Amino acid sequence: NDHWDTVFGIRKRLRYRSEAQNLTFQLAGAAYLQQLRNNGREWHGLLKGTLSQRWLLSEKTVNIPSIRLFGRLLSRDEAPGQDYAARLDNDVYSNYKADHRYGITIADQITHRPWLDTLWTGRVAITSNENLFEPDYLSFNAIWKQMLGEGQLDLGYRFTHYWADEDRSK
Repeated sequence: NDHWDTVFGIRKRLRYRSEAQNLTFQLAGAAYLQQLRNNGREWHGLLKGTLSQRWLLSEKTVNIPSIRLFGRLLSRDEAPGQDYAARLDNDVYSNYKADHRYGITIADQITHRPWLDTLWTGRVAITSNENLFEPDYLSFNAIWKQMLGEGQLDLGYRFTHYWADEDRSK
């Protein structure tokens, strides 16, 4: 940021795949700490757990439905003043993070490999926030990955629709 405050971050992902049950469990976490000059420290912690299953639809096509639970802790419970908020790094604090402390994501992904050097992926997901039974947003991703010699070209499209709720107007 413009105030020369220091931000430290760490992320880790653990993954376990059971071939017998064809299930994958992934646990991911992140922690960020910002040392503010003359004003103390602010921090943010995030933990996500994902359970998915891999369904082989054909020799070249895979379907992967998944469910993810997430939760975050923030060093502050209320929004900071405007001057103080301007100093905070977005990894440490944002109004969105404060209004979305936990939730669930249900997703489905289809991946198709028509040739050895090509991968097509489509994913649709619906995510909630603290009100677990009302959707917060819907997302759609489509990606084409193509090997070109020693390099790779990625072409993608992403769409996200946020619904109005008590934290967001239309």
